[in-house]
Amino acid sequence: MQQKLIVDQDNAFLSQDLARIRRDVPVRLDLAACVAHDYVYANVEQVFRALEFRSLIDRLPGRSGSALR
Repeated sequence: MQQKLIVDQDNAFLSQDLARIRRDVPVRLDLAACVAHDYVYANVEQVFRALEFRSLIDRLPGRSGSALR
């Protein structure tokens, strides 16, 4: 294992850097602008199922299938 790390040292450091969660980056976020007001429930449900966001499907408003306004 040690020999492999020596041979692939650059890749090991790159992997470590890519896996690091950066918390020191400036982020400007307007949460009010992130709220979805107008969507078709069936379309969002299909995307959530494809992404395996099962627990979020039950929390989606507008389950009747019509567009949310």
